[in-house]
Amino acid sequence: MEKDTKIVLIIVAIVAIILAVIFIIINLNIFPSTAVSLSPVTVYDDINYGGSSQAYDVGAYTLPQMQERGTKNDFISSVEVSPGYTVTFYQDNNFKGASIVKSESDTTLVDDNWNDKVSSMLITKNP
Repeated sequence: MEKDTKIVLIIVAIVAIILAVIFIIINLNIFPSTAVSLSPVTVYDDINYGGSSQAYDVGAYTLPQMQERGTKNDFISSVEVSPGYTVTFYQDNNFKGASIVKSESDTTLVDDNWNDKVSSMLITKNP
C-alpha cells in the first residue's frame, strides 16, 4: 500500500507542475495568440499581435462604434488582415484625416508612422 501511495503522490506532483507551467505561460503571454478568427480583420493594442484584440467584419466603423467593441481611440499597433480583404485606417473619426490602406497583416504600424493613430476604419472585401 505504501508503494501505491508514493506513486499517486508523484503523479499528483507532476500534474501540479505541468499546470503551474501552463498557467505561467498563459499569464506571461509568452506565445502570441494562434486563435483563428472568422472575421477578416483583427486589430491589436500592441505590436506583434499582442495586447487586447478585437475582430471586425466588413463594414465602416466610426470611433464610437469601435469603442463599443473595446477598441480604444489611437490605440491600434498591429493588424491581421485575411487574404482578399482590405482595411483603410483613418486618423480622425468619421473617415476623415490622413489614411493608410492595409491589404495584408502587419506586425507593427510603427514603421508606417501609424502607431496609435487610428480613429475610424473601413473594411472591404476585394473584388
